[in-house]
Formats: sequence, C-alpha cells, structure tokens
Amino acid sequence: IEFYQQGFTTLGNELSKNGYVTTQICHNTHGHAVAELGVDLGFDENLDITKETSQNSECIRKSINFLHKNQNRKFFLYVHINPPHIV
Repeated sequence: IEFYQQGFTTLGNELSKNGYVTTQICHNTHGHAVAELGVDLGFDENLDITKETSQNSECIRKSINFLHKNQNRKFFLYVHINPPHIV
C-alpha cells in the first residue's frame, strides 16, 4: 500500500481525465482484492467478484455486461481472472 500512497498517476486516472469509462473486474483467489486494500488504481469502478475459483463465470458475465453497456462509449476494461494462472 505504501507504493500507492506516493500519488503516482495511474492509467485509470489518465483515461478517466480523457473521457474514458474505466472499470476493473478482479477475480483473485490469492487475497489481493483491491477493495480490501483500498487501492482503486484510479479506475472509476472496481468490482471484486470473489476469492473462490468457482466464480470465474461471474467475472466473465460481468465483463460481458460491461462491454454491452458501454459499447458506444470510450472505455477501458481491465479483467483479471485466475484460470490462465492455474497449472
């Protein structure tokens, strides 16, 4: 958290200032949930789905809903899901 308290400009901040809707959808089973840390990284909205791997489909559903809702706007969507990391 100390890093974030230094006040660096983030991608989320810069894009928001330039008219983009910015959202982060995070699914992280390792306990790095941004909402719990109080770290929003400058995104307009942060959605922490769960820490359980069984909720991957919820993360994907929310991502698709975001894309439909914002298809006619400038947006930046960051999605973090765990399946690519599972060996």
